[in-house]
Amino acid sequence: MIRALVCLSGILLLGAVPVAAQTGHILGQVFGDEGKPVAGAAVEMIGGDVLRRVQADREGLFSLIAVPVGDYTLIATQVGYNPSPPVDVRVLAGQTQRVTLTMTLAPVAIEGIEVVSTPITISTTDTDFSTEISEIEIDLLPVSYNPNDMIALTPGVRPGHVWGGATNQANNYQLDGIAANHPGLGGDLIQPSINWIESIEVKGLGAGAEYGNFQGGLVNVITKTGSNDFQGALHTSLESSALNGSNLVPTEIGSEIDSRYNLELEVRGPVIRDHLFYFLAGQRIMRDAQYINHLPDVDSRYSTVLGERTEAKYFGKLTWLPGSKDLLEASFGHMANTEEQFGNTGYESSEATLSLDEPTTFYNISWQRQWNDNNTLDAKFASYSLAKRRTPYAGDDVPGILTYGILPPNLAYQNAPLRFRSEAASRSGSLKWTTEFSTWGWQHSIVFGGEHSAGTFIDQRLRNGGMTWRPPRRRALVADDPSTWLFSSSAFIPVTWGGEVNLDSEVTNSALFLQTNFSLGPRLNVSPGLRWGSWTGRLTPPSGTTFTAVQDEAYDPRIGISLDITGTESFVAKAHWGRYHQSMIGQFFDRAEGGEVFTNEELWYYHGPQFSDPRLRFTTEERNALAGTGVFTFENEVILNETGPVVDYRQPYVDQWVLGVEKTLGSSVKIEAVYVNRRNRDMVALVDRNRATNYTLYEYVRVYDASGQALNFSGGTVQLRELYLPNSVLLERLRFIAECGTDCGVSVPHGLTMADTLNLTWDPDYALTTAPGATRKFDQIQLSAEFSRPTWGANASLVWTDLRGNLDNVTGYDDPSGYGAGPYVRVNEGTNAFGKLSNYSERVFKVSLHGKLGWGVSGGLFYTAAQGDHYSPTFTLSGSGLYNYRAMDGTLIDYRLFGPLERHEVFIGPRGLPQNQHRKLLDVHLEREMQVLGGAVILSLDIFNLLNTKTVTELNTSVNYGQNFYHFLPGDPTSVLPVTDPNEFYKAPLGRVPPRTLRLGTVIRF
Repeated sequence: MIRALVCLSGILLLGAVPVAAQTGHILGQVFGDEGKPVAGAAVEMIGGDVLRRVQADREGLFSLIAVPVGDYTLIATQVGYNPSPPVDVRVLAGQTQRVTLTMTLAPVAIEGIEVVSTPITISTTDTDFSTEISEIEIDLLPVSYNPNDMIALTPGVRPGHVWGGATNQANNYQLDGIAANHPGLGGDLIQPSINWIESIEVKGLGAGAEYGNFQGGLVNVITKTGSNDFQGALHTSLESSALNGSNLVPTEIGSEIDSRYNLELEVRGPVIRDHLFYFLAGQRIMRDAQYINHLPDVDSRYSTVLGERTEAKYFGKLTWLPGSKDLLEASFGHMANTEEQFGNTGYESSEATLSLDEPTTFYNISWQRQWNDNNTLDAKFASYSLAKRRTPYAGDDVPGILTYGILPPNLAYQNAPLRFRSEAASRSGSLKWTTEFSTWGWQHSIVFGGEHSAGTFIDQRLRNGGMTWRPPRRRALVADDPSTWLFSSSAFIPVTWGGEVNLDSEVTNSALFLQTNFSLGPRLNVSPGLRWGSWTGRLTPPSGTTFTAVQDEAYDPRIGISLDITGTESFVAKAHWGRYHQSMIGQFFDRAEGGEVFTNEELWYYHGPQFSDPRLRFTTEERNALAGTGVFTFENEVILNETGPVVDYRQPYVDQWVLGVEKTLGSSVKIEAVYVNRRNRDMVALVDRNRATNYTLYEYVRVYDASGQALNFSGGTVQLRELYLPNSVLLERLRFIAECGTDCGVSVPHGLTMADTLNLTWDPDYALTTAPGATRKFDQIQLSAEFSRPTWGANASLVWTDLRGNLDNVTGYDDPSGYGAGPYVRVNEGTNAFGKLSNYSERVFKVSLHGKLGWGVSGGLFYTAAQGDHYSPTFTLSGSGLYNYRAMDGTLIDYRLFGPLERHEVFIGPRGLPQNQHRKLLDVHLEREMQVLGGAVILSLDIFNLLNTKTVTELNTSVNYGQNFYHFLPGDPTSVLPVTDPNEFYKAPLGRVPPRTLRLGTVIRF
């Protein structure tokens, strides 16, 4: 592979004539005639055939790195000011020149907004349609504390769904240009403070071969650096329920911020002027969240338990310019996040929640070497580690109390059912060489390099006390009085064992890439590229040694064409085709045979003598011994531990077409029209290769509750168009009847005869492999406009999206938590599985506007209108006696035959047919700057969700429960919940847009 890339690069370099040059640096600052820095000023450097443009930051600082030796002229422009007088600069080899540009106020009045952005241009040398969110936009737009939310400013993107990528797992997250992905779950491993960020880049449409390991997009967070002038800022902000609105409904599940306080300090400046600079920052956030109460024994609107979260974040960065050719940077960060009463939803007593401790440490080192004006070397290395614990308040040995039911929510008391341990570590390195050259008068470029990352992930979910008590949900339930736990008529208490996870995994992701650009004339550019990737996943079982579970390597060819239609770089057409493989994460191979990751969840009934200690627990050995005396009886088992050998494993990828045009109107407006076509390939899943012969099909099965009432759904009743019963349980029933005769108390399963013992087969053949028939199809049309007028800056987009498929996850799980084996093992979950997928809107209109108003006031707004979010109604199968099933002719199908299908979900009707409510969100930011004692004080107000504060964004899609579902429970009607909670009904709201929220802030700059 290396030999092939070297040969290819040699061919591409044939005839190249490099142009060498020595370089130096320019550091400068732009001031107004009143002595204040001019934020956002555009600085142009002109000399010979060299033209560079940069934008000064909020303090007027700018830098020009690796400038060829020579004489140049610098000019600064900004709205409201006259252009600065030209300043001549001579750049000498190995030296850094310091420049001050001074601007005078323009003698004209400008109404409305007064500031903001740089001239707009179109790149004709690549086919990339990307978005860069600048520091000024971050400062002036209403933003949350999570930097990942900022990517919503990108056309066709929402957090968790970037251009059709399935959840955050599909993205490649970077910090300062190097991978910062979670090695086990995917998604971002760290979330830096929003105030550490200089810019955010979102790439993926038409991206070259140097970018990979994603099927969604690449999100690169660039952190701030120091400069020659000492600067500092103290940020404070406050949110309080006393100021905010509320859209919590007592019958729904939800939470809102009770209070949030943020305190952050940052300083930056020189250690050695012109050569060594620092940036230091520290942040502390304290947040309390309140929840609607659902505990029947608590007489309060809100839960008495507040989710108390504290975040302490620290970051430092050094930037070193030892000479004219080198730029070295090193950064370090630590985050100590904790939360008390973690996991509260309003259904838990305080002792049934968890204590969260989540320390994270990272460092990043980079070196850029400018060998000459045409050749640059970039080297980066980073390390990240996270140790996350969710520990129970009552300790590991006390069993939790969780009310019985196959679907949440369930009331929880005494202790959390499970405790969690998660440890993730990742180390990444990259090396990239960029060269520019000319061949026969045409300019070309080549980017050649490689990258490698290695990560480990430990994920443990262990049952506290080894078991969980599951009493019925009754008003008379008293957590510390086991006599109230009985199902009255039968005098038994359900108990759960198992359902645990113990994953110890390692992953590696390696790549070599070669990306080129050729000018084939004054208007046409061609950008071929090739990327080779290698991915490995290893497992260490609890009882064994580490082994390689999966391994693959593949090529990602890419080709792009850019045509300058007018020859003036003002109207450009672009086309790109490329293949993008997904990075390796632990969830790809946790079901490989030999990993011993999952255990089955068993439900037993306790029939023993009454006890008084709610902390009583039984080991599995004690339970098995008592089962022989009838104290415990086995009820059913949820199968979770399916595994299989790895067969013909191939790393998943997406093939992408991008077609688009860009048009500038002057230097201040650019419009784009882009079409994106993506098709997912080689999706991975655990597959039962004999599933076609392991099940018996029943059609048009109707579902009734235990009392015989049909379950209502959408004006009718629940009907399962296709239902597959495992032949194992059918064979077991037939053989049982054959042994004990016709007086066994059970009947021959509907539609079968005793002779079917010869016809039915049960031979599961599980394999971790490419999922047969797995499909995801993404099509999107984007119309967008970028405005950089002299008095304001804005972006607007209108996007149409269609996403259809039958597997909506990177890893083959439709269950992101990783408990279920997926639809190729749970075959009923594949029924009606193809359709419109979730987590996207068919039509989205976005507008962002930012700028500086008169009288020291600045601000921005972000508006989103979205339509066409789809959801799918589901029914969860159970063999626990909660439901009766009848065949098409009305014959009863024994519910006990459904035991192996416990908690398998079936789509009712076509997937993704109904739609959620339309959403309209408007967020606003206003700030006013005042000069105080030589510094500046900025007072700010953020208003989030100014419109439509009650719009529903998530519905209960389960059709399992209906009015009076629990009426079949015997005993005193006043002691039993007379109706199901309203939030358990189909289409009950489970999530709404955030309420109207006000954030008051202060920034002191010095």
